[in-house]
Amino acid sequence: MSMQAERTLPPNLKAAPFFGPLKAINEDFAQFLLDSTRQYGDAYTFTIANQRIFVFNHPDTIRDVLQNWETFRKAPIHKEARHSGLGHFLGAGLLSNDGDFWKSQRKLIQPSFHAQYIRNYADTMVHYTQQLLNQWRAGDVREIEHDMMQLTLNIATKSLFNVEVDYYDDLADAITGMQHESVKILKSPMKLPHWMPTLQNMKIKRLNRVVDKIIYDIIETRQKSGDFEHGDLLSMLMQAQDEHGNGMSKQQLRDEVITLFVAGHETTALTLSWLFYLLAKNPQVQQRLHDEIDATLGKRTITLDDLKKLPYLNMVIDETLRLYPVGWLFVRFAAQDTRIGDYDIKTGNLILMSPYVLHRDARHYPNPDQFDPERFNEENRKSISKYAYLPFGGGPRVCIGNSFAMMELQIAVATIAQHYQLELIPNQQIEPEPLVTMRPKYGIHMRLVARQSV
Repeated sequence: MSMQAERTLPPNLKAAPFFGPLKAINEDFAQFLLDSTRQYGDAYTFTIANQRIFVFNHPDTIRDVLQNWETFRKAPIHKEARHSGLGHFLGAGLLSNDGDFWKSQRKLIQPSFHAQYIRNYADTMVHYTQQLLNQWRAGDVREIEHDMMQLTLNIATKSLFNVEVDYYDDLADAITGMQHESVKILKSPMKLPHWMPTLQNMKIKRLNRVVDKIIYDIIETRQKSGDFEHGDLLSMLMQAQDEHGNGMSKQQLRDEVITLFVAGHETTALTLSWLFYLLAKNPQVQQRLHDEIDATLGKRTITLDDLKKLPYLNMVIDETLRLYPVGWLFVRFAAQDTRIGDYDIKTGNLILMSPYVLHRDARHYPNPDQFDPERFNEENRKSISKYAYLPFGGGPRVCIGNSFAMMELQIAVATIAQHYQLELIPNQQIEPEPLVTMRPKYGIHMRLVARQSV
C-alpha cells in the first residue's frame, strides 16, 4: 500500500464482528464510553454494522470538531431519524438543523435571547417557583424530578407563549416517551422505515400528534389574534425577519418553538433534580449554600440584583453541571474527508464526544467523582480549559439559551432553599440513565424538611 493511500487511525476497540460493542452500549452508553476512554485514551475507534465511529476526549480535539461546524455536521444522522424519532419530533429546529439553514435560523433567533429580554423573565421564574412551594408541605415525600419538570414546564410555557398550562402530564409523558423511542432507534443497527405500521412507529406518531396539537393550537391562536405584543419568545419569533424581510413559516415556527420548549424545559428540570440530590448527599455543601442564601436574602424574595451576590450558588450549579451534564453526548457526522489531530476522518464517519466522560477526567478535575463546588471558585476556574467544561456545548453551536437556563437555575434553587431542605429517602436506587438527556432512571424521592431559619 502506498503512503498516499494509508489511513491513520487511533486504537481500535476490541469488540464482536458487525455488531461491535452494541451490547455494552445498550446496557449503559455513558458507562461504556467512560470505561473505554479510561482504557484506550483520548482517541479510539470502533465499528457497528460497517459504520466507523470515532470517540474523542481531549479538549483540543473536541474544540477542533465543535468549531468546524461546516465539516462536522448533525444533518445526516438527524435526517435518518427525522421521520422515526426525536428528529421528527424536533423537526428542523436549531438543535437538529444544520448547514446554511441552521446559520440563518440561528441569526434570526439570536436577538430573542439578548440579555435585555432574558432579564424580563425573572419575575416569571420567581412566581412559578413560589407557586410550587405553595403546593409543598413539610414532611411530604416528593418525586423531585416530576416537581422540577412541572416547575420548568410552567416557566417555559409562560416565557415562550405567555399562557398557563393544564396539560402537564400529557406533554411531559409525550416528551419522555419520544426520548425512549428515539434512543432505541439510534442504538439499533437495523432501522425500519418510518411508514411501516410497527408498534414503535405507531407509538411515535401518536406522541407526535399530542405535541403537535398543543403547539399548533397556541401558534394558530396567536396568529388569528394578530396580537404580537405579549413580550414572550413566540411573539419575537413571529415578528423576526431575515435581511430579505422574510419571516418563519408555521412549520418552522413549530420546529423552533418545540426545540426551545424541550431544550429549555427538560434540561433545566433535570439539572435541578441532580442538584438537590447532590446537596442531600453532601450536607456540608448544603449548609454553606443555605448560609449564603440566608445572609443575602433572609426572608425576602430574590431579585435580579441578588444573583451576582450568590457566588457559592453559582459554584454549586457549575459543579452539578460538571457531574451531570444533561447534554451528555455530542454526535457529529463528517461531511467530507478531513483530519483531526493525527487521524484521518472519512466522509460519513461518526464522531462522539461526551461531556459526561470529559468532566470525569482527573487531569482536569482531581478526584473527579467528588462533588466539590470549590473547583469553580474564582481562582480555580482559571485553570480549567475552555473545552474541558462543556455543559452547554461549545463553538458556534453553543446553547442559545444558556443565560436563560442559568438564571432559572439560580432563582429556583435560591427560592426553594430559602424554605426547604430536601432529604433523600433511604434505600432507593438512583442511577443516571443516558437517553437523549441524562435522567435519573428511577426518579429521585425526597422528603421536604422546613428550614427553621426562615
